[in-house]
Amino acid sequence: MLAEHTFITTREQSDAIQTAQAYLHALGYRRAVVERGPDAAVAVTMTRGRPKPNTSNMAELPQRVTIHFDRGRVMVAAAIHERGKVMPLHRELVLAVASSIEQVLAHDVPFDEARAPFDRVIARMAHRYQKRRYGCVAAFCIVIVIALVIAVIITVSLSP
Repeated sequence: MLAEHTFITTREQSDAIQTAQAYLHALGYRRAVVERGPDAAVAVTMTRGRPKPNTSNMAELPQRVTIHFDRGRVMVAAAIHERGKVMPLHRELVLAVASSIEQVLAHDVPFDEARAPFDRVIARMAHRYQKRRYGCVAAFCIVIVIALVIAVIITVSLSP
């Protein structure tokens, strides 16, 4: 799932890059790669989550954000690499990241306020993961109880 978002900022390029990196770092993104183009454009790429999408925890799926700065024009490309079907929470997450970067760079919104939509989506993902985990534990317990009941029945029926 990929979302692209473009906006204009009045910040200087170096300030915008540093602010974007600091903000994404506050969201848990890491490994900043800065690429400088021939026309004074700069692109910053940061990642978050596991390297491969082999987890059922949606918040830990691989995520990548690339921010391209070119003379005040900012293009944000936010992606999440999902396993299988794209879920509505995947869309909400990439849109929350892209729009919150605009809030920080174009409207000077404080980090804590700008990240609120991102935090809400992550909390919903964690809640969904917990519910799924509890369901797996409950199913496992039921299987164990059934196996014990069968073992008791067999033991009682074989005893003289």
